[in-house]
Amino acid sequence: MYQIPQYQLRLVRDPSVDDTTIAERVKTSEDFHRLMAGHFSGLDREHMKIVAINAKNEIIGMHTVAIGTLTRSLVHPREVWKAALLMNPAGIILAHNHPSGDPTPSKEDLALTARMVACGQLLGVQIMDHIVFVERGYWSMADHGQLPELPSGGDQAILQYEALEELHLLVERHFARFEEKLDQDQPIAGREAKEAITWFWRQYGPIREELKAWEPENAPA
Repeated sequence: MYQIPQYQLRLVRDPSVDDTTIAERVKTSEDFHRLMAGHFSGLDREHMKIVAINAKNEIIGMHTVAIGTLTRSLVHPREVWKAALLMNPAGIILAHNHPSGDPTPSKEDLALTARMVACGQLLGVQIMDHIVFVERGYWSMADHGQLPELPSGGDQAILQYEALEELHLLVERHFARFEEKLDQDQPIAGREAKEAITWFWRQYGPIREELKAWEPENAPA
């Protein structure tokens, strides 16, 4: 008779970290920067971390979700929430660094933040801020009014952004042959390029219109 596998979920604290100090409350982005800046100092690649906050605005703990490249960190919401929910937070703060030294959030940063806010709405956990660290300073999306305030129905927002992500994957696969031809110095027919562009806008257009309502007003051009 088949026995269904059973699993246990555990949150394991890093024994190498001395956590005997009294937890400090995070009231402002400056407080958070002061406490977290050392964790991003000297990094040559993007690191995405989540920091769990309790109901008293005290830091419960943090977890590194992803380590990317010089200019990009690939993050999916499920990786963020998998660790965050185990810490049982009242809220979480997203934090990552820009090795380039420019703290301005990219469109990808803003899109990820919007998705995380939508997920948090469903799960009952507030996204308190998303802060970008550089060696000399930081950028707080909350301070700059870039945390979207979603109406009820956050599940619809998630579906929309999931659809956009799937579309991005389709586009990458669809245009992969162009990059391959360019690498091999093969000619690309004008008709072939036109058909690809037409296909892209047919797929992307309707989703783009739906997403306009969710985009932060201060998104860079």
